[in-house]
Order: sequence, then structure tokens, then C-alpha cells
Amino acid sequence: EKTQLNVAPNYFGKPSNGVVTQKYHCRHDGVDIAASMGSELFSIADGTVDRIGPRMDGCIGIGCNGGFGNYIVVKHVLPSGDRVYSLYSHLRTQPTLPIGSKVSKGQVVGYMGCTGFTKPYPCGVHVHFVMLSSTYEQSGLGCRLGKAKCYNPSLYIQGI
Repeated sequence: EKTQLNVAPNYFGKPSNGVVTQKYHCRHDGVDIAASMGSELFSIADGTVDRIGPRMDGCIGIGCNGGFGNYIVVKHVLPSGDRVYSLYSHLRTQPTLPIGSKVSKGQVVGYMGCTGFTKPYPCGVHVHFVMLSSTYEQSGLGCRLGKAKCYNPSLYIQGI
């Protein structure tokens, strides 16, 4: 599995217009971006909706889809042929885009919320944004404890 993605600068767009509140590090597999409840979340590149979490509207805590709450995963096939999956979690409501639907870079894929396990508990409004490698196809969500490999979004998306 590759450790770096081979993409042109600005290939990926921002997932949110909010403010980064927690960066990617060894104990945090993505980037947290905060904004107001219901703020739009955008597809970082052209792709296909791969997965939508079971409905967790109003669900607070680690028991809500493993702490992700409402979430959506979009599959992106890069010009190199590599596959990257963008995960947007803690959404206000379950996304309405059907699995298999095509999305364009910048298209709204969900709305910021605080479902799942968010800090400050019980409702720290933000998106936990993760870029999963193709190992997600076998390992599933999450990047710790032998799960899928993740990329640091800050290396590929300006301003986050």
C-alpha cells in the first residue's frame, strides 16, 4: 500500500468551510473541522457514494455507529488509478444520497452535526473527516488497531 498519494496540487477540495479544531496525529485518524450546526459538507473530489451509516439522528455517544454517528463514505478513483475513500462523520442527519450515486467535487454530501461521540460532550458540532486508503475495502472504517490505513488530509488539502 502506498504511503503517499500522487495527485496534483488542489486536486482535492475542502470538505467544509469551517475551522480546524484538531489536526491529524497518531491518536487521531482524521481532521476535525467545526462550524455551525447544519453547515454544508462537500465532496473533496468527483466520486461515488460507497456507504451510508445506519440512521443515528439524535444519537449521542460511542454506541452510535462506533462513535461516528451519521456518516457517509465517498469513493474517489484518482488519475493514477489509486482509490481513496473520504469519510464524513457526526452528521446532523443521515445523508439522503443513495449508495452508488455519483457526486462531483464541491457537491454537498451532508450537513454538520454532533451525532456519535463528539467533544465537548455531548454536542461538539464538527465533522470528523478521514481519508481512507483502499485497505478500507477489506478492513472497514477507522484507522487504528490494525484497521484501514489513513492519509493525513492536511498533506493534500490546502487550509486544513
